[in-house]
Amino acid sequence: MIGRGWLGPHVGHVATSRLGDVALVAHAPVAFHDPYDTGPFELVGRHGSLTSAEMRVPLLCAPG
Repeated sequence: MIGRGWLGPHVGHVATSRLGDVALVAHAPVAFHDPYDTGPFELVGRHGSLTSAEMRVPLLCAPG
């Protein structure tokens, strides 16, 4: 993911320290279920496929 630039041009140590060895990346509108995950399974924050619906998310910026 880092080598392909999926996380941007620079990935800091804090981010790299949280990455695992494997990335499960969907190329279709599917969901992967881990039977050992304890849930809840409301799919909040469980997204990130390479479909246009997941990649084209609007971003709103406001001065802070």
